[in-house]
Amino acid sequence: MYKVFHENRCLGLYQTEFENTDSLSKEQRAGWDRSLIQIRNWLEDDNEYNDLNINTYNFDPVEVLNAVFEIKYAAGGIVYYKDSLVVIDRNGLPDLPKGHLEKGEEEAVAALREVEEETGLHKITLLDKAGESFHCYQPEKHWILKRTAWYNMLLDDDFEPQPQREEGITAVRLVKKSQLDEFLNTTFRSVRETLGPIIKASKNGMFT
Repeated sequence: MYKVFHENRCLGLYQTEFENTDSLSKEQRAGWDRSLIQIRNWLEDDNEYNDLNINTYNFDPVEVLNAVFEIKYAAGGIVYYKDSLVVIDRNGLPDLPKGHLEKGEEEAVAALREVEEETGLHKITLLDKAGESFHCYQPEKHWILKRTAWYNMLLDDDFEPQPQREEGITAVRLVKKSQLDEFLNTTFRSVRETLGPIIKASKNGMFT
């Protein structure tokens, strides 16, 4: 299932294919149109806790999302340091470091670059890809879907951060295992639900 978050709401897309696709062109088209209408109605809904799950049937959920949103790509890091997790405070909310990919840039390269830029930390070892998260926003008339690739990382140097204040980052701090639930409860829902289980199950740093 693909989960797309908008503030406190979640749009879930899953796929169940029809058995006989040769004779279902009208039903398929109706399903496509219905999915787009449901998503657009959900985006315009003012209920901030309204979740919606949609079966896209024979259509790939990614195709449906591409028909509704302009897709932008980002990458970020789940950074461990000794017995702690490195987090940031951005515009008053706890978060993890991330940012947009530059033209032609690979995900892993962008993830490491954004972590270094936003935290001021260096000597970071890039590990494996942890997963992806999706959230949407509407800066003007069009809706944007940001697809963020997340990578596990280890900080090998001393913790001497320099927050990237021009990006609204006021602090870079460490969260210990005993503080993890508090961080997850106050961060974005996309981080909490997508990355929370991954962080808790991690064998890096504080979770060995």
